[in-house]
Amino acid sequence: MSVLTTNYLTPTGREEAWRFTPLKRLHGLHDGTAVQSDRASLIAKATLPAGVTFTRENLEPLTNSDDVIIERVRGGATSVAHLSIAANTELSEPIFLARTAGATAYKLR
Repeated sequence: MSVLTTNYLTPTGREEAWRFTPLKRLHGLHDGTAVQSDRASLIAKATLPAGVTFTRENLEPLTNSDDVIIERVRGGATSVAHLSIAANTELSEPIFLARTAGATAYKLR
C-alpha cells in the first residue's frame, strides 16, 4: 500500500470541500487500493456532424495538480476521450454522448 502524502501541512482553503466526503464514496482512490478500468465507456450517441470528431488519445494534462487523488487517476489513465469541434463550426443540433457500463447506457447531456 502506498503512503498518502498530504498538502494539509500548508492549508489552501480547499480542505473544506473534502471535509464531509465519506471515504467510502472514493472507492479506494484515497489509499491506492482502487483498480482503474481501461474500458473506454464514453461513446458518441449518434453520427457526429461535419467538423466534429470524437476520439481516444494519449494526451498530457493541461494543468498541474497538487491533489494526490487526481495524480493517481492521471497516472493510471492510458487514454482520454477527446471531443473536438473545428473552429467556426456552427451546430444546429446538440451532440449527445453516452456512457456504457456493461449492458446499461447512461445518457449525458
